[in-house]
Amino acid sequence: MTKSLKKIIDIKGYSLDLSEDVIYQVVPKYDADAPDGFKNSRTTKYLDDQVGVNTVEAVWNEDVGIWDTGLHEGSPVLSDMSSKDRDTFIAKVEELVIKPFEKRYGEGKLDPKDIESKFWNFVNDSSFHVDLKNGKLFKTSDPQQVLQLFICIINRSLAPKDLEDLPEYRSAQFCIENRDKARDVEQEKDALQIDTIGKFYTLKNNPTVLYLILNYIGLKGITADTPDVTVNQRFKQFTENKRDGYSNQKNFLEAAEMSENKKGMVELGVFKELQTLSKKGVVTKDRDIFVIGDMQLGGSLKQGAKLASQKAAVLTEINSHLE
Repeated sequence: MTKSLKKIIDIKGYSLDLSEDVIYQVVPKYDADAPDGFKNSRTTKYLDDQVGVNTVEAVWNEDVGIWDTGLHEGSPVLSDMSSKDRDTFIAKVEELVIKPFEKRYGEGKLDPKDIESKFWNFVNDSSFHVDLKNGKLFKTSDPQQVLQLFICIINRSLAPKDLEDLPEYRSAQFCIENRDKARDVEQEKDALQIDTIGKFYTLKNNPTVLYLILNYIGLKGITADTPDVTVNQRFKQFTENKRDGYSNQKNFLEAAEMSENKKGMVELGVFKELQTLSKKGVVTKDRDIFVIGDMQLGGSLKQGAKLASQKAAVLTEINSHLE
């Protein structure tokens, strides 16, 4: 196992990388119900550093008699884990969060059962508290910042950026992301968008092929009669969709690559024909399999189109049903 894998804690599906010199950054959390001006910045918070601060403090669970921080086995926030998973998790937390903190700040401060703790109770600036705001950084080289980051994620005060839509993070007001990884992803997304736009406008010189591609990736109903401005607008909305835009762009480029060879063009064209035949009832579904006549096409029309591009008998059968 590599050193980097050893320094990762899996917090309910999120891999928190605590390798040295990793920097995490607090970023706005998207809220679809926010006013448009806020939506554009993916937030319901003002982006000024002094506005929209959310202070997180430790929570005492009266029923169990413990500070519910996720640092210790009895913490209620870990109650949905199996005994085995919890033991593994706590061992990682002990190694990567507790020991580094105690090495620098001394033992005893993290006692989960000390209700009078001057560290867990917010009595002064040295007590545990985290002021979350847009742009705040957490550095894994600082054990106190690691402790703060861990607790904010485990109690869902911070939503991992790629998990922000999950219902368990509904109350989180901010997201957290690995700053360096986020930059790499953004650069990849920028390059993908440039390639997508370039390929789209190149293909507009061959509209027949373009329309087959758009239909194949799910942009239906675009024909030679569709106004150019409408084609542009629908493609822009499709590729900039907040949830699916990235995958839509990748699917478009993959379909465009298919169109560059004979088999791929057959697949794109047959897919459209199968859609038509399905509407007419010529292509039917027997349980989970599409069929035409006595011939099985597969679990989807795209599988049928691929099969037709590979087997002449399937293509011949499909063509025999076309007017």
